[in-house]
Amino acid sequence: METFIFIFAFTCMLLGLLSGRFHPSLVLSITAAFFFFTGLVSFSEFISSYLNKTVLTIIFLFIVGNCMALNNWFVKWCSLWLNNEKSQANAALKLMTQVAIVSGFMNNTPVVAMFIPTIQKMRTKINIVPSKVLIPISYAAILGGTTTLLGTSTNLILNSMLIEKGYDGFGIFEFAWIGVPLTITGILYIGFIGIHFLPLHSDTQKAKILDEVSLDYRKKKRICWLFPVMFAGFIGVTSTQTTSIFTAAFLFTSLLFVTKSFTLTEAKNYVDWKVILLIGSAMALGKVIKNISLDVFISQLLIEWYSFGGLFLTLILCYLITNLLTEFTHNIAAAVMMFPVGVSIAESVGVEPKLFIINVAIAASCSFLTPIGYQTNMMVYEPGNYKFVDYMKAGIGLSILCPIISVLMTLLIWG
Repeated sequence: METFIFIFAFTCMLLGLLSGRFHPSLVLSITAAFFFFTGLVSFSEFISSYLNKTVLTIIFLFIVGNCMALNNWFVKWCSLWLNNEKSQANAALKLMTQVAIVSGFMNNTPVVAMFIPTIQKMRTKINIVPSKVLIPISYAAILGGTTTLLGTSTNLILNSMLIEKGYDGFGIFEFAWIGVPLTITGILYIGFIGIHFLPLHSDTQKAKILDEVSLDYRKKKRICWLFPVMFAGFIGVTSTQTTSIFTAAFLFTSLLFVTKSFTLTEAKNYVDWKVILLIGSAMALGKVIKNISLDVFISQLLIEWYSFGGLFLTLILCYLITNLLTEFTHNIAAAVMMFPVGVSIAESVGVEPKLFIINVAIAASCSFLTPIGYQTNMMVYEPGNYKFVDYMKAGIGLSILCPIISVLMTLLIWG
């Protein structure tokens, strides 16, 4: 009965998303509420999906990113990097390269949080259309995050789980064997092919931070000269894992508030609450999948598949299942669910667990088909005035290339 309820609700959710008539946050929140009322997810699990460190971290990063955009030194730096670029494709390539490099050494979510309002502000100063560059920036941040252990929380979580299982963890740059080829391929694909499938919105949703607000900021001198120093400290502690990104984001936001860089009213306006609702609902769906033992079924399926398809096809199937879970739940939820599956298969067939776990990590991060699977995709949805299908149009080719490159490189290094 539980399986039937899940299939019914999941099908309705897909139809609602693909129709484009409803905002994804509305579709997923209704689906999550349906699962709660049908008993597939408990009250505590439902509430904790919306009230947790991941969600709070995103809220803090929205505030940090918007304060960053109001600080002229960051805007000037980005403008200098673009150098009055007239071509949307070239602008996207330059921004993606910059974002991918930075995302390799600090968590990719704050990187995107900083660039969204900055690009919205820059659009009046140079020839740049947010709808043409925001999805590419999100994808570049995702890809850049796969190049190192530090780039995304997914890598760190799976590494910790691997060590707890008694296996050797990943080195900081061990992901680079797969992440660097993926990133180069992704930037070139989006820059030369994918960008042409993105909409050209001349009246992209206006940034919440307007020039007059920035002027008001300067008049009141609420953005203190210490901002670059505080930001450097934020990058330092997140990159070196001195503390968690949640703690770092909380402390940075608190410092910005104490120095009167924003008011509580402004903070409320800085946060895209639809994105927050979307993230919480996606995490609730991930818990439903765990509760109905779908992960156990997947593990048995892949072990049986190995005898028929061999290691290469089993890795491909493991990647695709993880990626599918990511696209419609949440990257961390998908990674955590597929970790025991990957270890179980590796132990059953007698191969290095890293072979499967690194593919799970890559597949859980590489969400290029929906705005749901990765928080950076959700964050650019409203500012870019995108539709659900825009992600599919731009990312379908990349979603085909990534599993092939990932599995081939994994077999070459650990096979």
